[in-house]
Amino acid sequence: MGGTLYLTSARLCFEPNRLDALMSGRSWSAARASVIAVGTEARSGGLFDGGLRARLRIDLREGAPELFVVGKLDETVATLRTALG
Repeated sequence: MGGTLYLTSARLCFEPNRLDALMSGRSWSAARASVIAVGTEARSGGLFDGGLRARLRIDLREGAPELFVVGKLDETVATLRTALG
């Protein structure tokens, strides 16, 4: 899924781009305190799950990791790691 990631003082949020929203892309958010790791997930080759590109991986205290297609992946990972401490 492609879209935009937002980091607020309380939450990490994702909004799908228009195309992905039309293809059942969903908004997502999690409390900052629940994020335990930020990294990348290698391409899986999946056509409809964003697997043609490396993706942003968000590991939470509970549940499965969340994967997102974002621009400037390495820069985004570095920025989130710094901001989330």
